[in-house]
Amino acid sequence: MTIYYAFKQTEEIDSQAEDDDNGIQNEGGRASTGWETMLEGLVNSGFTIYGTFPMRTELRNRMLAIGANSLASSIVLLCRPRPADAPKITRSQFIKELKRELPPALKLLQQGNIAPVDLAQAAIGPGMAVYSRYSAVLENNGKPLGVRVVLQLINQHLDEYLAEQEGEFDSETRWAVTWFMQH
Repeated sequence: MTIYYAFKQTEEIDSQAEDDDNGIQNEGGRASTGWETMLEGLVNSGFTIYGTFPMRTELRNRMLAIGANSLASSIVLLCRPRPADAPKITRSQFIKELKRELPPALKLLQQGNIAPVDLAQAAIGPGMAVYSRYSAVLENNGKPLGVRVVLQLINQHLDEYLAEQEGEFDSETRWAVTWFMQH
């Protein structure tokens, strides 16, 4: 199944940890509420996200894009049914896999000339590919890790990846990356 998705909405989460409806602590940071709702539905319906293709579909000179932080690309998600016998893993195992698999996926996205403003949205696919291949990712207390926390972890690892790259950039490029990530 392919899903065309071009919704950009983020919400700042209080930096103090708070319990969600399942008693799981949510960490502060950014959360994409539109993505969260859609991805939660896909995962709960038994789908695995196994690919993400950012597509340049938006003109930079259209009226709504001028002077705005609008998406330059739309995201196409590739999904397939998750095997019925998909295993469960722990949060620490998930984070280990995310740290191993996300950097090469981000490098590939950057080589594909994705607009910096779209990188955070495009990074959701490779991160969710790790999460959604399992029947559950479990916290220490045995409760499943929610999509909101997963999206926060993906953003955290994206920020770390970009921070590592910043050391290789000149000052103008570092400023541009910082500006795009904040707007």
